[in-house]
Amino acid sequence: MSNHAIPAVTTKSLSETRPLKGAYIARLNLEDEHLLGVANKIRAQVDVLGEAPAEVDLYYLRGNELRMNGKLWQRWGDSTFWRRIAYYFLFYPFLSAHLTGLDFIYIRYQGCSPVFLHMLKKLKARNPGLLVLVEIPSYPYDREKTSLREYLLGAVDRLSRRWMRKHVDRIVTFSEKSFIFGVPTICTDNGVDLEQIPLVDKPGDTDRFRLIGVANLAFWHGYDRVIKGLARYYRNGGDKDVVFSIVGIGKERQNLQALALRENVADRVEFPGACYGGVLQELFKKSQMAVSCLGMHRRDTVTSDLKSREYCARGIPFVLGYADPDFLPDFPFSLRVPATDEPLDIGDVLAFYEQLLNEHPRYPMEMRQYAEKYLGWRNKMRPVMRLLTNALGQRA
Repeated sequence: MSNHAIPAVTTKSLSETRPLKGAYIARLNLEDEHLLGVANKIRAQVDVLGEAPAEVDLYYLRGNELRMNGKLWQRWGDSTFWRRIAYYFLFYPFLSAHLTGLDFIYIRYQGCSPVFLHMLKKLKARNPGLLVLVEIPSYPYDREKTSLREYLLGAVDRLSRRWMRKHVDRIVTFSEKSFIFGVPTICTDNGVDLEQIPLVDKPGDTDRFRLIGVANLAFWHGYDRVIKGLARYYRNGGDKDVVFSIVGIGKERQNLQALALRENVADRVEFPGACYGGVLQELFKKSQMAVSCLGMHRRDTVTSDLKSREYCARGIPFVLGYADPDFLPDFPFSLRVPATDEPLDIGDVLAFYEQLLNEHPRYPMEMRQYAEKYLGWRNKMRPVMRLLTNALGQRA
């Protein structure tokens, strides 16, 4: 198979063909609680890919260990040094030396490098006809690099990625780009694993209005807009008791805490840290609305934010500050605000929720039904599945 030529559609039924053999490669620690949302997403994608039909193995890192389907396959030294060596220099070469008999690989992109390119080249050589799909979660992404380490890694990425077109057949993107790095794309959106996300009923009548934002905190989430919005609301005489709960950790947390102090709203901004399972569920139960990304414009990228989809699946209305194809302006359960750095208008949020209660008193169930119809991974992976079906038909 040439780099970009995809087999023509065949009428041969899947039952007449052999299962494909695939690998999902994610250079991430999928057992880290902070990556729970990403891990759920990846495992849901693996399940859908298995419906091709295909036998798909999941390969990822856990510190100094390479795991296959959750089981230890290879362990390197125990120190922090070895964990870093495993991440940057051992994970990809080990896979390229051992994976055979594959029809396709699906890779969660963590940046390009000579080591990454070498893996692709060797896997193509060891697996004739291999179809290589690379998912880039957000694009463009260069402005996401903020630290010196990230800048240096970004420089390596920029120098290396021009060669991806020689080894990659399709890039899966949540943008509308037809080509990325010279590689044709498959355009789709993020999805959710509905089985992992419980529905939350609307909170009972209360004098306190609670907003919740859940993230690995970074500047592009725009939670500073909410804090500044709270300060402006009370300076202008606002009398509703409003609290913003920022759930998560990350390098932006200290900045947000300092901002809340400067704006004299520290008593209205909570930082419970990273929360999961029942603890997170209880926080959602007490919240009237959630906050999605309000600062996506700060990194000059197009993405398909996972948080918005998880909020919708939970049945909690949300505020978002970017254009999302799954939540068009007429979607009644989200409040779209301008993609600027202006403070969030808390009065608008309160009015939106009051109107939502009047027009959609059963909004949690309506949102869940929408998620089940449009946001599940089986729906989102259809373009990828069509590609695999075509390849399967040619090889039957």
